[in-house]
Amino acid sequence: MNMTLHVTDACNLACKYCYQTRTPEAMSEETARKAVDLSIAASVASLKCSNLCALSSGNPADIASGSTGICFFGGEPLLMRQLILRTLDYCSSIHKETGHRFNFKLVTNGTLLDEAFMRVVDENGIGLGFSHDGLMQDDERIYPDGSGTAGMLDAKMQMILAHQPEVMVPIGRWCMTATRRKLLPLKAAVNGLEGGRQRRRIGRRSGLSGGDGARWTRSRSAP
Repeated sequence: MNMTLHVTDACNLACKYCYQTRTPEAMSEETARKAVDLSIAASVASLKCSNLCALSSGNPADIASGSTGICFFGGEPLLMRQLILRTLDYCSSIHKETGHRFNFKLVTNGTLLDEAFMRVVDENGIGLGFSHDGLMQDDERIYPDGSGTAGMLDAKMQMILAHQPEVMVPIGRWCMTATRRKLLPLKAAVNGLEGGRQRRRIGRRSGLSGGDGARWTRSRSAP
């Protein structure tokens, strides 16, 4: 069972194409724990265990037989760092007690990553989903004051590689939010992000999600 925890609607960036509604709402620790419990129960149920609620069944073998994927998402989830840390601790306590396995992911714009949290990433085997717009990073993904993020994120990427030197960007499987301004320079942006490698594969398996609230047609694809 995989569970995405939308821990906050808030974000520290003001990306020009962002289509999400920003609110002060955030997930509570109680809700996060209940979501973890639910995902464990569903994981066990999917293995055809007799009791839907594994945590209340009292049968450690049932709980240990499954695994659960937890993805921290937002907004910018690292604005809720303490909630993430407490949720990781809760999952760790369940694993120690029952043997139930957890896999973690976190989708982030990268700006709030630091050495302390990278140690948490290492200790918990967290997979990072890192948002970057290549050559158009400073044009699109900006702070509320209008300043860019590319230079700062270059340093963050070096930090990630220092902790996880085996990490790879899967060429041909990137995802970018496309706006009309982006379509013409899109290939150049991807080449910049990928270092120009395997250019023939650009677009084959790439994911594009439309921004600007636009209904996409050929005539509306021009900037």
